[in-house]
Amino acid sequence: MKRWLTLTLAGLLALSLAGCGSSDGAGSSAPQKINSSSSESSSVQTAEDPWGLTLSVKDVTPTGLTLVITQEGGSPTGTLQYGSDYTLEVEQNGTWQNVPDIVDGNFAWDGMAYLVTMDGETEQAVDWDWLFGPLSPGHYRLSKEFMDFRDTGDYDTQLYEVEFDIP
Repeated sequence: MKRWLTLTLAGLLALSLAGCGSSDGAGSSAPQKINSSSSESSSVQTAEDPWGLTLSVKDVTPTGLTLVITQEGGSPTGTLQYGSDYTLEVEQNGTWQNVPDIVDGNFAWDGMAYLVTMDGETEQAVDWDWLFGPLSPGHYRLSKEFMDFRDTGDYDTQLYEVEFDIP
């Protein structure tokens, strides 16, 4: 029961932070991008990450994948967390293009905040069939924002990317 209550409170906190910021420079501005490349079983970090996060993927299918979030080292100053939202792009002729959604009308992401396991791995199932339909073979990039949360209005964000292939 305590765990459920804690997760619920973390989700509500994440919702309240969605519009929070600070005009004095504290908190988040545009997220920094951290890139990872990934195949079924390996990942390569191409930029030094102050939070010790690395993204990789496994179990890739045309309708989804498992995102593996590894945290080791780094110097986060608060609690590392993320939401369910992400963006998906496909590489076409050397440039990244957004994968068009198939949703008729508007859609929204839930407001849950998920905690990163410190000095370990966290997995998130990503099912995009409802949003993009089955993807064609190609080279893709998934982007996801993470937050180093210290207090209300006191947090930093970074955008992480991982590349993968659908054969």
